[in-house]
Amino acid sequence: MNLRRHKASIAALALAPVLLVGCTDSKRTADHAAAATASATTEAPTPKAAVKTATPTPFPTGKHHFRGERLRTVLDTHARDSANGVALYQVKAGKSAYVGTYNPQPAAYKAHADDGKLKPVTRDDLSAYHWDVICYQEPVRADSASVPVYFAKDLADCEKPKPKPKPTPKPTPSRPTYTPPQPKPTPRPSKTAWNGGCEIVSNAGNCYSAGQFCRNADVGAHTHAANGRIIYCRDEGNYNRWNY
Repeated sequence: MNLRRHKASIAALALAPVLLVGCTDSKRTADHAAAATASATTEAPTPKAAVKTATPTPFPTGKHHFRGERLRTVLDTHARDSANGVALYQVKAGKSAYVGTYNPQPAAYKAHADDGKLKPVTRDDLSAYHWDVICYQEPVRADSASVPVYFAKDLADCEKPKPKPKPTPKPTPSRPTYTPPQPKPTPRPSKTAWNGGCEIVSNAGNCYSAGQFCRNADVGAHTHAANGRIIYCRDEGNYNRWNY
């Protein structure tokens, strides 16, 4: 009876290592699986948030949309994210001069730099004009993607100066029509009784008669004729003659 118990104890002792080994292997397998799961959970990459890029927007339209605003404000707030370049023109007394084309988008700026018709300018290039005011803008032209914007030192320079009114010409005084003085009529002698004498006589001493020639010195004078009537010496063109 004691011998049987002794053999059973020996058999149990012999099986104990096998059971311990089996338990240890099972535990290692379970620990390895748990570690692998934890590692897989830890090493899974976290998806990165998508980087948002600003979508270029069209430059605002409207001829007087920015009228009176400072050029610096328009460049910093509107042209910065615009899909269009800004072709800048300086205005003086209504006349404009091209300054350059501004576009902060690198690709667009390079395109302008390669275009011989445009003069690309940076914000620093425009520092002298930052406080100038916007006069007006025009729609985008068919041959360019840039918006023409006109600016000046003051709004008064945006408009052409009004021409001075021409002075009303003073009326030219009309010259009076010249009227030659009329010769005074020769006073007729008073009717008095003729004494038979003649006031003017010929070189021979005789009285004149109507129709005879008279001297140049006697033109306009009068005298009694031989018949007692008054005759006058008058210039009749080619000669002088006594007549009534």
